[in-house]
Amino acid sequence: MRLSKHWIKTACGLFLVTLLSITIFFDTWRSIVGTWYHSSSYNHGFVIAPISLWLCWSRRSNYLALCPAISWIALIAVVANGFLWLVADLVNIQVIKQFAVVGMLTSGFWTILGNRVTSNLLFPLGYLFFMVPVGSELIAPLMEFTATLSVYLIRLSGIPVFREGLNLTLTSGNWTVAEACSGINYLIASISLGVVYAYITFSNYWKRALFVLLAIIVPILANGIRAYLIVMLGHFSNMTLAVGVDHIIYGALFFGLVMMLLFYVGSFWRDPPLCQIQDVSNSRQGTVTMVANQAYFSALFLVGLLYLIWPVGSDWLSKTQQAPEINGLDHKTASSKMGWQPVQDPQWGWSPHFNGVSADSMVYFSNGQAVFGIYRASFGQESQGGAELVNSQNVLVTPEQRNTWKTIKAGTAQLMDNDDNPLSVDQTVLNGGKRNLVILRWYQIGTHHTANPYRAKWLQLIKRLSKDPSSELQVIMLIETPHDDFQQAQLVLQKIAQSWLTVK
Repeated sequence: MRLSKHWIKTACGLFLVTLLSITIFFDTWRSIVGTWYHSSSYNHGFVIAPISLWLCWSRRSNYLALCPAISWIALIAVVANGFLWLVADLVNIQVIKQFAVVGMLTSGFWTILGNRVTSNLLFPLGYLFFMVPVGSELIAPLMEFTATLSVYLIRLSGIPVFREGLNLTLTSGNWTVAEACSGINYLIASISLGVVYAYITFSNYWKRALFVLLAIIVPILANGIRAYLIVMLGHFSNMTLAVGVDHIIYGALFFGLVMMLLFYVGSFWRDPPLCQIQDVSNSRQGTVTMVANQAYFSALFLVGLLYLIWPVGSDWLSKTQQAPEINGLDHKTASSKMGWQPVQDPQWGWSPHFNGVSADSMVYFSNGQAVFGIYRASFGQESQGGAELVNSQNVLVTPEQRNTWKTIKAGTAQLMDNDDNPLSVDQTVLNGGKRNLVILRWYQIGTHHTANPYRAKWLQLIKRLSKDPSSELQVIMLIETPHDDFQQAQLVLQKIAQSWLTVK
């Protein structure tokens, strides 16, 4: 079918919207593509857009029968996704930024295509959200499930196995369920392919939903069985098979066979091909008149403007967040209001090491009964994956310190903040061989204190949207435990922290 003039103009508009999105949000798109390239779990991202285009092309006769028209209401979706991007950028939540930028792109398409065309292209456009690399948080539970199912099947086979965490010990050798064994690659690939297969194979929504559900469940179970078979192969071959590269090859072949079987079974319930879009003749009345040039270019201008204001606004708001220098806790204040006296470093051999700290302070005091330390760190202008106040990589024991220090106890302690509200802070006991340290840890956002990372992100967002330049700090208080008396040291440190939090 030959493209009509109004579809040629629309295609140009879609290209310009795509170009604007990539240019204005280049860093966000680069982070998406970078994850595709560097992580095997998300290599499928490179084919999502081509698949979406193929889905459109495969039913082009249906879509070309419709008449595109500018949808002004779609600009609301552009604004909503843009604000979501701004919020995520201010608090450095990359995955939300990525979802928002795809949302802005599809909303821009909606603006140019119009309501009728977009409603018929809903799946191909929605499929673009699979470009966002999400799912890494499932790795840990998938590893746990794989280990549990493998041990169950091994014991069901009558073979003794000892499990310690993710490590399995058989009489023939040792196995570890690593990240590569989690099956996250298989799960993401299965969902991405399963959704497309369900869309093109079935027209009934319940069939589509059922097949997608199977595309989620089957690879999880199959991965556990795959791990079991590999362990069995290594066990019965006296650890000569499935212990090297062939381990990966066997797993990939097994997954391929499972997916082929899943698609083959699904083909038995295939629905008849969809007919031409209904009431096409009614839509022809819109093809008589082309979209007015003024409305067309106005829509493109507004989409570009609504794309541009968010990075500009984020940059403007971020400039107010220059972190002040941390000069340490004022010694005179500590002495007069809390009765603390500064002392020399007690040489406990441990101190926090966080990436991207722009300014920090480590001060030791004595209250006449015990020596304790207070550490505060600011991360200044935060950056995703680098300097971030709330980041899972900000751990108390770094990989370099693991040979010396280890966590032997973790929990929470209950305090009262400076507004007399209950405050739960993280409490950890570290062992360094010759000594143990009790550590309390929380975030200070302006005048608010919390140990909850989600609440900390929320407080950061509110503070930055209000252009409040006050500091955002990681706070750590520590004390040595004499004679391994953890409980007494915890009570002493909690009392010290409480006096510091409530001082006016």
